[in-house]
Amino acid sequence: MSRRHLLLSALAAIGAARPLPPLSWSCPMHPEVVTDAAGSCPICRMALVAVRLDSVWSCQLHPDVTKFAAGRCPIDGRSLVQMIKAVSFTCPVHPKVVDVNPG
Repeated sequence: MSRRHLLLSALAAIGAARPLPPLSWSCPMHPEVVTDAAGSCPICRMALVAVRLDSVWSCQLHPDVTKFAAGRCPIDGRSLVQMIKAVSFTCPVHPKVVDVNPG
C-alpha cells in the first residue's frame, strides 16, 4: 500500500468519525448569502449552490492549516482562530472533481 493511499485512508477515517454539517445554499458571487433551501440569490439572481459550512480552527497566514479544535499552527506556531469554512471532498485522481458529499 502506498504512502499516499495510507494518508488518504487516514484522512477518510478522521472525516468518517465526524458527522457532516448540514447542507446550506450559497451564492457563488455573494458568499454572505446563505440559506437553508435551494433558490436564487436575492442580489444577483444566480442559482444558489449547495455547500456544507463547518466551524473550524485555522491559521490566518496558512489557510490550508485547518483543525477541529483550538491549537497552534504547525508552520509558524501562531494561535489558530475560529472561523467558518466550506467542507468539500476532492477526488484524489481527478483534483478538479469536487463535491459536498464524500464518495
